Amino acid sequence: MQSVLFLSLCFFFLSANDAYAYLDPGTGSMIFQMIVGLFLAASMFIKMNWLRLKAFFSRREAQAPNEIQAPINTLTNDTPTPKP
Repeated sequence: MQSVLFLSLCFFFLSANDAYAYLDPGTGSMIFQMIVGLFLAASMFIKMNWLRLKAFFSRREAQAPNEIQAPINTLTNDTPTPKP
């Protein structure tokens, strides 16, 4: 039973007639834009989630980036005074 089904499917796909299809230059341009967009979206996803991806594939905890110090407010002169 399975061999008959397999042979009939092979005959069906191997004996296909001409499709008479036409791909104009606009279609090729659209396909090219989709490929470029997919590549750029994937690269931005990797760039934005690099630490998570790195931690996932290395099986370690993602380390938090170094603490960012707040800038010194120069308008109110909040600079630390040196100790003598």
